[in-house]
Amino acid sequence: MDSHTAARTAGADADAGVDGANGAEKRAPFPSHPLGPLSADEIARSSHLIAQEWPQGTSLLFKVVKLREPAKKELVPYLEAERAGGELAPIDRRSDVLYYIKNTVCFATGAPCMHSIILKLFTG
Repeated sequence: MDSHTAARTAGADADAGVDGANGAEKRAPFPSHPLGPLSADEIARSSHLIAQEWPQGTSLLFKVVKLREPAKKELVPYLEAERAGGELAPIDRRSDVLYYIKNTVCFATGAPCMHSIILKLFTG
């Protein structure tokens, strides 16, 4: 992992291993609105996916785990269908996570090294 800021999506091309290896899974009916806050399960899944990427015993501190809002091009058709009472196409749920490894510091600043990552939690 990048020593300062890691950005990746746990899904698609650069994210080999989704739907199995890293824990992202297919969902049938989506549990919440695409703009709804992350559920406790989605927050737990986010921290679990990150912890899997580090050696066992690495002590992580999660500062922020929040919803990564879908792109406008995905969201607008969803909202239009919702208003019209039409069929709602599923939209992938993603989380933005900010964390650091306990008892480590960045050489440049002497402060804890924050890591930022985007995870795909569910495939629509």
